[in-house]
Amino acid sequence: MDIYDKTADLAATIRDSEEYSDFIETTEKIETSPDARALLKEYRAKQFACELADMAGEDSESLRESLDELCAEMEKDDLLRRYLSAEYNLYRMMEKIRDIFAEKLSLEPDSEDYIIDEESLYLN
Repeated sequence: MDIYDKTADLAATIRDSEEYSDFIETTEKIETSPDARALLKEYRAKQFACELADMAGEDSESLRESLDELCAEMEKDDLLRRYLSAEYNLYRMMEKIRDIFAEKLSLEPDSEDYIIDEESLYLN
């Protein structure tokens, strides 16, 4: 069995997982609910705006407050709450898989001494 076959097996295992099934099921239900879909779209837009503000070094406090209010509103909706939980669980599983790859392939530094200075970012 070659590496591509094993990768396909891993993808099939993920696809058969409860995390993936829950995510797909709730995603399909979100697609049939215009209100839930609109709220989720607004949430994603505000989440993205917060991330952009943070990366630009801008004050994102008012954006965060708005996002928190929207999040509280979303928590009242059972479908959105289940969707966000399913999304979190799937992403968490994928993150654990990534961590295993990184560990087994020695792709992450072993110590805090690993620092990249600006000079090493450029190829000569």
